[in-house]
Amino acid sequence: MPAELLPGHEGCRAELIWDQRHTGTVTSPGGHELRTGDEAEWTPTRLFSAALQSALMHAFLELAEAAGLDVLGYMSSGEVVVSAGKAKFELAPCIVVSSKADRERAHTLIHQAAASAASCSLVSDALALTPHIVATGRSSQ
Repeated sequence: MPAELLPGHEGCRAELIWDQRHTGTVTSPGGHELRTGDEAEWTPTRLFSAALQSALMHAFLELAEAAGLDVLGYMSSGEVVVSAGKAKFELAPCIVVSSKADRERAHTLIHQAAASAASCSLVSDALALTPHIVATGRSSQ
């Protein structure tokens, strides 16, 4: 079961209050606020892209930790492309590991993460995953 759905994790609860025009404020259970909408930096589409990227990263790092994979760095970019009324979700994580063998393991794990992350599984038919995995030859230890 994905960690984001396990007992003891914050879960998915959030509240949205309309501010004005097409803009509102989302509040988390911990009281953190985020403005969203047409007149805010975080549009619903950007929030969705960020949610997919975050879910993928979280699932990957959990799998990597369980597998004993030494991850030296992780960043990603994501885009939601809408064409003819259909959305496509493009995620491009960049993962840094220490060896060529770890690069192959990371490649396998990032695809497993995409399949197991709850948010990503919701859009799996429209998800395009293009990982870039770099082996540096150095260890984090």
